[in-house]
Amino acid sequence: MANNVVDTLLGKMNDCKIATDSIAYKMGQIVEHSEYTTEGIQQLINIKSQEFEQSIFGMPIPLATIIIPTAISILIFILGDVFSKYSQKRKKRAEILSYKDSIVDWVDKLNGSVQQQQQNLEEFIKKINNSDELQPEAFSQNLIILNKLKEISLKEWNDIIVINLTGDKSDNQKRMTNVVYYIEYIDAIYHETQDFYWRYHTGMNDLRRKWNSNYLDLMDRGWQNQCNNFQFLNYLNGCLRNVKNYQSLKDLNINFIQPMQQFIYIPTNCSPDTAIAERCIKNLAIVISEWGTHNSGNVVLFTEKKEQLLSAFSELQKNIKEIANTDIVSVNEIK
Repeated sequence: MANNVVDTLLGKMNDCKIATDSIAYKMGQIVEHSEYTTEGIQQLINIKSQEFEQSIFGMPIPLATIIIPTAISILIFILGDVFSKYSQKRKKRAEILSYKDSIVDWVDKLNGSVQQQQQNLEEFIKKINNSDELQPEAFSQNLIILNKLKEISLKEWNDIIVINLTGDKSDNQKRMTNVVYYIEYIDAIYHETQDFYWRYHTGMNDLRRKWNSNYLDLMDRGWQNQCNNFQFLNYLNGCLRNVKNYQSLKDLNINFIQPMQQFIYIPTNCSPDTAIAERCIKNLAIVISEWGTHNSGNVVLFTEKKEQLLSAFSELQKNIKEIANTDIVSVNEIK
């Protein structure tokens, strides 16, 4: 359309040039072949009148030859600027659409990772509940990769969700806030779960070291026979002979630690070895109590982490689904 306008204007200007040249030629002929008579002067006046009567778009030819090229240049500049801005907005709209689709796809792919993490946590919790050994249970932390989503800046989230999506801006603002919050929350839960597992692992190893230290002391001191408390010593020796038959820590507690506690009595003439043996019995009982508390506490803790993860991911999915179902504004409305 712009090209047609320019061609028309150039055509008009060319016609004017031809007309001007023709008038000039006629005036020259009249001056050359006539004397300055009343008739000649009248002819000159008529020619001048014809010259000024020639116009383009209502403008005299001399003025038109200045205005029209200037107007064409301005028009070309305006059309170029409009086209450039439209092209930039169209490009930005395509980028926003690509971002939006990538975010939706990424969250959809996270679903499998979250489900696997849920399964791993449930298996770990079950192993702790059924644990009968003074050693840490294994836990496999499944990868939940949120780095790409976390790399999106708040300004980019605002461009994608708040400014350039259709619908109520306040609703879009809430969705953006929820999405950013739950991405950060899920990432925090993921790292907390790993930290809590290493605390569980370290705590269990500490209990095992305490157990081994006291148990070995008990084995060393239990065979001493320098004490009037022979009932304690005889029962201890009998238990130590049968300790290899106990298949679990619970069996050891029921058949060895708990019965031995009723014999804890230190006479004044008792040897230091026997006193140490009785102290070891008490310490082993404490270790078993702490082991039970350690396990039950971690069952509660990891159950909470599992529920927090599932709840947060469910909320993230809900908000992402709403974003996926919301259209991007038209090219002219892109900001």
